[in-house]
Amino acid sequence: AIEKSDVVVIIVDIRNPLLHIPMALYQYIVQEMSRPLVLVLNKIDLVSDEFKNAWEAYLSKRFPDVKLLFYSSKAKSTEGKGGVGTRKKLISAPL
Repeated sequence: AIEKSDVVVIIVDIRNPLLHIPMALYQYIVQEMSRPLVLVLNKIDLVSDEFKNAWEAYLSKRFPDVKLLFYSSKAKSTEGKGGVGTRKKLISAPL
């Protein structure tokens, strides 16, 4: 499926994202297949801002070619401005 994809999106739980994206997978997608990779960190409503920021800093260094997005299915968005409309804007933003 990766070989036929234009963009690869991996959704991971922010509480332990490294379980879902091993370095070998990252290298295969980004370096060997030359595909853009979007990592969606889900369930951010379950962690503090400090925890989210720490993962963002770490993952940005470990996977420099990945676009990171943060998501929660709760009523409030990742920016604290509310609802589904804001989440749609975040998800539809250009890579």
